[in-house]
Amino acid sequence: MDKKSFVPLMNYLFTAYRQEVVKKEMSVYYESLGIYESKTVLEAMKRWVNQSPFFPRIADLLKMIRDSVISYESVMSELYSVIKLMPGESFKSESLHPVSAQLLRELGGKHRISGYSDDELRKQVRMKYKYVINDQLLGLNGGSSVEIGKRTGQKTLGEAIELPQVS
Repeated sequence: MDKKSFVPLMNYLFTAYRQEVVKKEMSVYYESLGIYESKTVLEAMKRWVNQSPFFPRIADLLKMIRDSVISYESVMSELYSVIKLMPGESFKSESLHPVSAQLLRELGGKHRISGYSDDELRKQVRMKYKYVINDQLLGLNGGSSVEIGKRTGQKTLGEAIELPQVS
């Protein structure tokens, strides 16, 4: 989102909390929230205004945005349900939320996470959770590899630059 479309969102917050517009504060908020679509940020702001009498910090809005996809606790619940499966029982990763499935892959699968203590599992998930959520929100390539096409021909540096002929 560009700065021009971000200004009305911040004006919404300043109006809701009856505060004066502070341009420096707006720029700090834009640095963290400007990567998301304006609709996503506005929905988070509205949810925050409906639940809290206090002006939100950036972290509060980021949590609201992430929780709009799937909350950290929901991810943990899904991972615990995978851990509780008996040896030999299987599950389909399609039955998990895409964020939970990607985190499970990144953490090394069912066998690996079942070896973690509860504290260590929570720590590992917490470290990766926000990055996976941001990938989902921004429509980035959730962990799958990018294919690079074959080169059709190779040129030398001189051919690529096309230096002028000296006569």
